[in-house]
Amino acid sequence: SVLAGEMYTSPSPSPSPAAAFTYVDRVLVDEEDDKDNDESESEYEEDENDEIGNLRSGTMCLDEQFDPDAEAVHIYSWVHRQNMNVKDKKDLRQLKMTLASCLASRSEGFRQEIINSYFMKYGKDLAKDVEKVLVKGNCLHLIKSLLLTRAEHDAVLIHECVQNWDIRSVADIICCRDLSQLRELAQAYNDLQKSDIVQHLKALARKEKKRTLEKVIGAMFADDRKEATNVDHEQVNRDLLFLSSTKNFKKDSKERLVVMLATRDHAYLRVFHDQFKIKFKDSLTTFIDKKLGPNSTAGHFCKTHVLYALDTPLYYADLIRQLGTNLHFRANQKKIGDIFMQRFEIDLYDINATWIARRYDDGKDLGQWVMAKTRATTAGHFMSKMVENSERYRPLNDMIQNKRTSKFEKVMISGKK
Repeated sequence: SVLAGEMYTSPSPSPSPAAAFTYVDRVLVDEEDDKDNDESESEYEEDENDEIGNLRSGTMCLDEQFDPDAEAVHIYSWVHRQNMNVKDKKDLRQLKMTLASCLASRSEGFRQEIINSYFMKYGKDLAKDVEKVLVKGNCLHLIKSLLLTRAEHDAVLIHECVQNWDIRSVADIICCRDLSQLRELAQAYNDLQKSDIVQHLKALARKEKKRTLEKVIGAMFADDRKEATNVDHEQVNRDLLFLSSTKNFKKDSKERLVVMLATRDHAYLRVFHDQFKIKFKDSLTTFIDKKLGPNSTAGHFCKTHVLYALDTPLYYADLIRQLGTNLHFRANQKKIGDIFMQRFEIDLYDINATWIARRYDDGKDLGQWVMAKTRATTAGHFMSKMVENSERYRPLNDMIQNKRTSKFEKVMISGKK
């Protein structure tokens, strides 16, 4: 057990990246061995839906030397320490720092095991127990977020948008998720709110008189929607012809444009954007502003999805920089924390690398930047710890991406035969 005043430290070092790499390789190779060598296109699409599960299984190996039961006991002892004074800022700061050190050093899957162990041992909800002590604040928000899965966290944010009648902020979530993540989100929303996410978002669009967005939301979550296994260059040419032959985008043509740009998969949009620049001598985002207007909500959905698809780390680095300007940082700190939470085990390390390469804070990393912006608050320490620990997920994500590329190439080869 950790004594009062001590920081939490891992009982042993995390497995090496090489060990993690081998573990994920084993997981994915075992899956391939179960399949027929002549993998069809439909089988490839089913594999895409398993990617989140592969990542979750892989990240769990980073924590395989830890015991969720033991960590649940540790956390209970911290939260329910008898001599802790909840009105003492030093005691509360120590609790926040200790929880941050622990939770930001564990993977999503392992954190969920801790939650389950905590409930089984004490019959209590871990998040609610923490909230009783910390009550409010940015640090509490980060802790509660890390005690959710990414899909659950998205569902909570979407519900906030619905409650606040904020259709524009919905784009920042659903336009930055792939198809499998959207389906996990829909299930998590149903589990948490006992309601259908599509119906809620469509109602929100209707309330704002956004008929086009009703169609877009329906298309994004459609049961028959599939992500293509390869880029259809004939479709690229058809879409380019549609853009060049349409003078004004109104009603049906506007709906077609927005649905196209908000639902095409990322690989397609990268190819389409390159061809668009050759043909139109301009960027796709500038075209969207010209045709739909710079303040258009439908245009915001399109631009968000396009920018995310073209360069995800750059999209988030630019967004964090925009949210974190001196005049707006405090008002946007929760939003920045939500980005850190969502990208923590996916590509926060790449966002940080992009931030440094672009010298957005004179070459300092995101951890140093957030510590300076928060003036070294516990929430700042928490977010800095997430940046530091995000590197542990790099080899796992690289392995899964390499496997995806390998499977993509296999499908392409089989399709040419």
